[in-house]
Amino acid sequence: MFSFEGIDDVNAAIDSFMEKHLTSEVYPAFRDALMYPIKVGGKRIRPILVMLSAEAAGGSAQAAIPAATAFELAHNGTLIFDDIIDRGELRRGNVSAWKKYGEAAAILIALRYREAIVRVLSESKHPLEIESLVSKVIDDVIEGEMLDISLERAGRDEPLFSGFRKKEVTVDDYLFMIRKKTASLFEGCCRAGAIVADAPPSTEKALSTYGLNLGYLFQITDDILDIFGAEEEFGKKIGKDIMEHKGGNIVILLGLQMLNDEQKRMLARGLVKESVTEKEVTELIGVLRSAGLDRESRTFASKYEEEMNKALRSLPETDARSMLEALPGILLQRRH
Repeated sequence: MFSFEGIDDVNAAIDSFMEKHLTSEVYPAFRDALMYPIKVGGKRIRPILVMLSAEAAGGSAQAAIPAATAFELAHNGTLIFDDIIDRGELRRGNVSAWKKYGEAAAILIALRYREAIVRVLSESKHPLEIESLVSKVIDDVIEGEMLDISLERAGRDEPLFSGFRKKEVTVDDYLFMIRKKTASLFEGCCRAGAIVADAPPSTEKALSTYGLNLGYLFQITDDILDIFGAEEEFGKKIGKDIMEHKGGNIVILLGLQMLNDEQKRMLARGLVKESVTEKEVTELIGVLRSAGLDRESRTFASKYEEEMNKALRSLPETDARSMLEALPGILLQRRH
């Protein structure tokens, strides 16, 4: 059993396991680059979810470490690609991998992460089942990323995305996209914990439902922080989604519904303008804030927290369940 106070020890164990399987037999000159995305930090929320879910299902957190590590490797690999695609120069308050080492190097690092998952899971319970689950989650994340790009209002001229771009983005479009891009990974983490614990189907379903709704809450919170957060705390540039012409941000979507006509036109122009200045981004954020979109967006997020708690009520009252119940509060205050 571990506690929030002991999470640093859990993180150290996960990081050590990742390092072991990432750098085995690697050419020494590449070692630091391979470990860089891990060394710059992160809260290790996903592996913690796997381990807590295993305990909440009556199993052992220790036995869940290989599966937990596999999901963290998958997550970090997708972040590397995400930064390349979005030209993101900051990750967790540090220079992103592609910006530090170059685009080709970052792609190769991310591919190494994917291959390390197989080695990690050779030490897991039910390795084939967990590997199949991780593979499906990665498929979902890739599809979600493609959908996210297709919801952009302007900026990319790649044939697939420019040809697939919707004229209008709905909240349902957004929810389908974040279900794939973000919530699937959280759902998979919780399901993996239940599998490792040999839990019955009802417990696996409850934990999967919890993880899915936590993923929704996480991404919606991320969208809110992108617009209303503080850069030094968030670890990424504030207003980045506006600069990247994102149609798939809940604050922007609600703004296009709730602002007055003049403000809607101002926001719509900002989303399709080829280059948006920092001053213009600041002005748009001010418009969104003055219209109460920070409050409205958090209200939108709250229903997913309710669904999470509902799913957990079917599980026995344990310390692990209590920790899962406490996670939303931590996520809403997270920095990066």
